[in-house]
Amino acid sequence: MKTLPPALLAAAVLMIGAAPVHAQVRGSEHALVQQTVDGTTITVDYSRPQIRGRTPAFGRMVDFGHEWTPGANWATIIEFDKPVKMNGRSIEAGRYSMWMTAQPDEFEIMLDPTDSIFHTMRPAPHDAQIRIKAPATDGPEVEVLTFSFPVVRGNGAELLFQWGAKNVVMDIEVEPTQQLTVDAETAAPFPGTYHVEWVAPFPREVLPPAERFKQESTMTLAYADEIISGWWDNLEVTDTEVMMVPMGEAIFHPGWMKNGDLFETDMDLWFEFTVENGVATGFQVRLGLNDAIVFAGTRVE
Repeated sequence: MKTLPPALLAAAVLMIGAAPVHAQVRGSEHALVQQTVDGTTITVDYSRPQIRGRTPAFGRMVDFGHEWTPGANWATIIEFDKPVKMNGRSIEAGRYSMWMTAQPDEFEIMLDPTDSIFHTMRPAPHDAQIRIKAPATDGPEVEVLTFSFPVVRGNGAELLFQWGAKNVVMDIEVEPTQQLTVDAETAAPFPGTYHVEWVAPFPREVLPPAERFKQESTMTLAYADEIISGWWDNLEVTDTEVMMVPMGEAIFHPGWMKNGDLFETDMDLWFEFTVENGVATGFQVRLGLNDAIVFAGTRVE
């Protein structure tokens, strides 16, 4: 049997011993962040470089005015499974590589439909690219490049990019799965004030605390901007406004709003209005748990 010369044998042993170490260490680890909003899923797939003392990140590691992918290794990917708007710009469903050009107070975000590109292979400009402006603000130092969804609304979310001392917010608006608007003719019977009474045949404690109702109160509905909404005084959470989400003729699900923003639609409750001579005289609210009437309202004005 032939044997390797001592020098080659030593080199082979070193290579065999070193291989597992190199296979386990990555300077920029892979990450995946995902958020679903009203049936639309937004996914960011990226690697996370670290600053490691090379401050400032922008102006040293990444030059201002230089287009780069906000990540490492392969280009960062952002994916939408339905059409969305980002900072007001319409984007079709699909996978896009993401690139940024940093300036001290503003970043330009470029989305390219080619989704598998090495981070040094910046795509040449072409008509299918989408370019979006986003304000950049200063904040506490973030060592590891981070994407997150710190704000989630009923109709969208904020995608936040953080690295070094820079924060960049991308506001994403999704298409609603339910029609929220009502034309003026359809809405005409319902605005008014209703006396509301709790009539549920089961203990009110079956409802979660945030949705428990007082025994007797009033609800006032109005119509504006193609939406039927108003204040519902029998909610124990008094700063919550109700929106009537149309489901059929004189039938609505309640949507809950705060500060004018819809944050939830309750599909387990529905309003059935009684309309006579073009005016709603009252309603019953049913719970999907057992189709029981939870409470009822009678028009008072």
